[in-house]
Amino acid sequence: MYGVVRFDAAAARFFSELNNHSVLADRIFGFIFALKTFKVFPLVLILVAMWFAQSRNERIRRAVIAGALGATLTMLLTHLLQHVAPPRLRPAQTGLYEFHIFGPFGPDASSFPSDTIGLACALALAIFAGSRWWGLAAFAWVLLVDLVNKLYGGFHYPSDALVGALIGISATGAFLLLPALTGAVSGWLDRFERTRPMSFYMLVLFAMFELSTLFDDLRKSGNALISRHVYAIEAGA
Repeated sequence: MYGVVRFDAAAARFFSELNNHSVLADRIFGFIFALKTFKVFPLVLILVAMWFAQSRNERIRRAVIAGALGATLTMLLTHLLQHVAPPRLRPAQTGLYEFHIFGPFGPDASSFPSDTIGLACALALAIFAGSRWWGLAAFAWVLLVDLVNKLYGGFHYPSDALVGALIGISATGAFLLLPALTGAVSGWLDRFERTRPMSFYMLVLFAMFELSTLFDDLRKSGNALISRHVYAIEAGA
């Protein structure tokens, strides 16, 4: 355990020293890669394309379903851990990052584990189960975009990302090993698409949106309902 803490601290120091040396690097690795359009949406887009491009391929359908279920379970498990595990400050909150442009973070934003890495890995494994080449590209995207952003921006330690990845891979892997369940869901969706096409496509778009945004609005709604604090409305320009 001590070795993990030392490695996390060394990694945080390394990435903190990269900050504020290049405006372009700060904007790409710290800001742009943190946008939902880049960190998760491409993976969701691949899964949706796989579903509709090979809608009669049962193996593909089951892989996509396993990914959607696995990603949902991953979000539940990672957020449960964030609430029940001892709180952990993000690297950017420890004082290592003398110049940090990517906060501020909320007081309840525990670093452990990374829900984004978990969700991304859950989706990437589903893509890999459907297509080896697209799956390799998906995991490369997770490493080069999601992981680099989390470390460069001081959002997470390497161990946060590792545990999140293990949760995501395990969740989707479990559903991939349950063909009876994913097959039953596939059959229900097939009947739903044939009998209620408009409702089916609305469901697909809703699921696509929620996965791409890490269920952000649903989580905020739930927190607003159960929290004793008054929530301010974020007004957009």
